Amino acid sequence: MRLSDEDVLRAKLAEEIGRIAPGEPPVDDVVRRGRSARSRRHTAIASGVVVVAVGAAVLGYQQARVPTPAGQGRRAVTVDAPHRDATGEPVWSGSVNGKRWSATVDPTTGCIPSFGTCPEGFSAPTDEPLEFSGSSDSFDPDKYVGTLRADTARVEVVLRGGERLSLQPMEVGGKGLVLFETPHAFGMESVSAFAADGTELGYSIPFNQPDSASMVVTWYRPGETPTQPEASGRVASGTVDGHAWSVEVRIGPFGVCFLSTGTLAGPGPDAACNRLDAPPPMAPSSTSGTVNGTTWHYSEVDGRVDHLDVALSDGTTTRVTPTRLAGRSFASYVLSPNIRVLSTTAYDSAGRQLATDNGDTAPK
Repeated sequence: MRLSDEDVLRAKLAEEIGRIAPGEPPVDDVVRRGRSARSRRHTAIASGVVVVAVGAAVLGYQQARVPTPAGQGRRAVTVDAPHRDATGEPVWSGSVNGKRWSATVDPTTGCIPSFGTCPEGFSAPTDEPLEFSGSSDSFDPDKYVGTLRADTARVEVVLRGGERLSLQPMEVGGKGLVLFETPHAFGMESVSAFAADGTELGYSIPFNQPDSASMVVTWYRPGETPTQPEASGRVASGTVDGHAWSVEVRIGPFGVCFLSTGTLAGPGPDAACNRLDAPPPMAPSSTSGTVNGTTWHYSEVDGRVDHLDVALSDGTTTRVTPTRLAGRSFASYVLSPNIRVLSTTAYDSAGRQLATDNGDTAPK
């Protein structure tokens, strides 16, 4: 699952640069760099009962094609060729709606403070042509960083409305990087990667989150036509400590994406996406996200799973029944602060045990 790197990177920036980083990401999103989802649904907890309801799936969902906002027409975004300044440090720059931006590498930490990223903290991809991370809030432009595979020499991004950005990489710490900004929630139509001789290496159809940055998850070979139809639906909802929550899944050529809302903390964790070909687990236990101590669990699960029994640290056991959507199964639940998962056991429709997972990354 593409779970957020931004929290980790912010913590590293706070430690290495000596500044205080926000405890939560700026509003609603971070483009995540992983490949598998974690989830489930919840029923009883120490401080109250969580009521879970399953929403109806909506087949034929199509990713929103919102008209380009006023003042954000063609050439709203420019990206300059990266260069090195007088000290030899890399510089990226461009403009968003006429407002200039630039980004440099801190020579001491190897981080790019204005983009909230530390290239030294992650390795270059070896299978996908590049990996994207992005951050967004409601007031500033969305910021994107692409880490390139060794054979990727150029990246082309087609923004919503057809504007094309041709991005040249700059090497930092042995890895090629591309950086750019877009208007908030502007959206992308495609991202393509090319070799030095101009050969296309692959392309991706991003997931355009509502009111947030786009996410690049699933990659296709040149000339390959995506076959995954689009669908969406609310796969779980309920209350935790008297506060409503819900989890929605959106499926399409971009991948399998989770959107969460609710609880006393406001929105749920940032959106998370899996590749279409990511194998779903039998009995997921890991935490998908934490907001003000409330832990969220949501995941695609193996289609053979009829139900999950989740043992909790307050002594209760919750039964979670997966929801079916577009031929896939999903399970979700939310836990109060200080409640953690001890184990998750999966069963088939005949009551036979399929798998048990004793792992959990929830706060202890």
